[in-house]
Amino acid sequence: MKKRVWVVIAFLAAVSTGCSTMESTTQYHAYRKSVDRAGSSGYFAMTCRDLALDFTDILSGGISFGPGFLLDIQLTKVGEIGAGYADVATMGWRHRAAGYYREIRKEGGISGLYYRHMDMQPIYGTPPLFNERIRAMRDFTIRHNNDRHWMDIGGNFQFVALGGNLYFSPYETVDFLIDVIAFPYNALLRPTFASWGFNPPEIDIDNDDTTAIAREKAELTVVNPETGFPPAELIDQLFRTGY
Repeated sequence: MKKRVWVVIAFLAAVSTGCSTMESTTQYHAYRKSVDRAGSSGYFAMTCRDLALDFTDILSGGISFGPGFLLDIQLTKVGEIGAGYADVATMGWRHRAAGYYREIRKEGGISGLYYRHMDMQPIYGTPPLFNERIRAMRDFTIRHNNDRHWMDIGGNFQFVALGGNLYFSPYETVDFLIDVIAFPYNALLRPTFASWGFNPPEIDIDNDDTTAIAREKAELTVVNPETGFPPAELIDQLFRTGY
């Protein structure tokens, strides 16, 4: 048993040393300072907060008011179908973005051919609501995860002056469950290793926890870009390159 523990420790030390070597930059040191300065108690509180926020990402929804006729049913984006137009004011919550915003949508299609022309104008809410990545779309929805993840299940409707939307995210559910399993590691072991000078890898498949935000502020390339449905991205790349 002790041998296995030391093997795990040795592996984490090797990985963290490698990460430190590859990211031995001003940006990386700024990131490490912003993350580690809170100490063990701060790291524990940060992990609890991230776990709670990951839980809130599982469901999203809202109520909308304004003119329109729209029905969009998404049994994942592979099984999406609908059409319509709406110019509405919406109050709701979607992946850390909560508040009040105007949304203008023209869309329609089925599965990989579902096209959306959307402009979102935030009025009042949390900082993620003002993220440029969710402000507009003019493309086939299956190619993007910034409006909804391609695995999300739910729907959106607008009838005359009243509407709403509700979605369940299997992807965010997996992210939350992994964080639950990894909680002892993220909350207790990582700050302990950090105090010894090691930088063990972070476990956050959705790259939306506090550490990911700190990496983005430090302009580290380790932050993954938004990518859509992999087969659709591959087909788009083939068309663009001509191969």
